[in-house]
Amino acid sequence: MCTVEDVMTELAEATAQIAAGIANQRAAIIKAYRAKKSLRDIAEATDLSHEGVRTILTNAGVELRDRGRPPKTDS
Repeated sequence: MCTVEDVMTELAEATAQIAAGIANQRAAIIKAYRAKKSLRDIAEATDLSHEGVRTILTNAGVELRDRGRPPKTDS
């Protein structure tokens, strides 16, 4: 039989795992953005909104690129 303490310990462990997962997702979002992926591409890959991705990057202190596609360069 589970005690209240057992349940609370299990809850604390699950919460820690969720927090670690969120931290890993944020790190992956930052890495993808720095690898020149667009906010839209990252949002689609993570099932987050465009604004959610922007908020994560901004809160992490990542400098956002200008909006829109980069200008074409003649090679």
